[in-house]
Formats: sequence, C-alpha cells, structure tokens
Amino acid sequence: MQNLSTCATPVDTSVNVKLTGVCFVKGRLVDVGVTNYFLTLPNPNPANSVSKIQIGLAFEADTRLEIVNYLGEVVKILENNTIKPGIYEYSIPTDELNSGVYQIRYTSGFFSKSQPLLIQK
Repeated sequence: MQNLSTCATPVDTSVNVKLTGVCFVKGRLVDVGVTNYFLTLPNPNPANSVSKIQIGLAFEADTRLEIVNYLGEVVKILENNTIKPGIYEYSIPTDELNSGVYQIRYTSGFFSKSQPLLIQK
C-alpha cells in the first residue's frame, strides 16, 4: 500500500496528475484505476449542428459538465450526477444555442477543466 505522497504525483506543470496503485486516504483504501481525468476538445470545432467531447474520470465522484456563455452564465447542463470511473462521450446539440464562443466546463471531485466551443450557423 502506498502513502498519499506516492499515490498522486504531478506529471508536469499543468493540471496533469499521475495516479497509481492502492492508496490509503483519510482512513480509506482507494484502488486507483488506469483512467486519468481529462476533457477533450470539442469535435468538430467550430460546430454548426452537433459537436462531441469525451471526459475521463479516475474516481467515482460528483461530476458536472456544462456549457457556459461569454458572460459566465450556464446555458446547458450535460451532466450533473455522481458517475463511476471511466471514459464517457457526450454529443452536444448546438441547435438551441446562438452563434458565438462558449466554454465547456467539467468538474469532478477535485478536478476542473474548460475547453472552448465555437458555434457558427
């Protein structure tokens, strides 16, 4: 069993963290899987009808995936549940959104990341 300092180690100066092995965290054994946290760029981007993204979760956690406009207002919620570790793909229908620049904001446990989404109609 590893202690916390060897369980989660920075990979580089960005938000990447390498999670390995079995850890003892706050009195609980945590088995770390092979999936890392990530949020892909939307594809296609710019989009005119549908765009797709993938997210990765290392741990089961409360997860929120949302689209935010340039004012910081949430315009669409794609996910707002506790979900299990793994890789998930989401289709983003853009027909309800106006042309413009948006952010896809992903938060799961301690992890948070945003990616830009450009909609052209």
